[in-house]
Amino acid sequence: MRRRALYLGVLGVLGLSLAAGALAATSPVVPAGGKVAGKGYAYYLKRLQLIAIATDGRIPSCSTVTVAGQKVAMLNPPGGGRTVTCSEPTGRAIYVAVLSNTCSTQQGFHQGFGTSDADLAKCAKAIPKGVTPSAALDGHTLNLPALLTATGAFFVPKTPGGPTPTPRAAAYGVGVLLRGLSNGTHTIQTNVKAPGAPPSSGKSTIEVQVG
Repeated sequence: MRRRALYLGVLGVLGLSLAAGALAATSPVVPAGGKVAGKGYAYYLKRLQLIAIATDGRIPSCSTVTVAGQKVAMLNPPGGGRTVTCSEPTGRAIYVAVLSNTCSTQQGFHQGFGTSDADLAKCAKAIPKGVTPSAALDGHTLNLPALLTATGAFFVPKTPGGPTPTPRAAAYGVGVLLRGLSNGTHTIQTNVKAPGAPPSSGKSTIEVQVG
């Protein structure tokens, strides 16, 4: 049985794909090389995976992490065509998970690949063919390919009572970092299509109430 962890989140947070293909100057989306609290996209993908390990894969839809003394919201769309509501204060940075895949040195979690850092990165990037993520915020389509930059986020899972030596892991995927949203209610719609899966299985809506 293949036990590699494939987390399908659905997101939708700003990358507003305008007709000209450029983001508005006031967009809250952090560019691919940008940072929040001194950390970039790979770091927040890592934090998402650590949450997944700590919760046995049951990642909360709304949670926060503290980075350099700053709270950052971690939003994980629920899938299955469901809608959830998350409330965030004005100005809080937000990371929205879209799709991620993790491989580790644990037996059964790197099938077909080795356990070197390079092999784990290749394993993590081997997302099943045909899996397609998309997202939109307040009806505006998000350009996810431009943010698919979190390759090779190596980390050490901190799991109580875990195996010794502690396994190494690599994660790969796409998410969106926001510097913060304006006051009011924002709708994030996401969809992760997978071959053979029911049409609604990867769809989600997150209503973010800011203020």
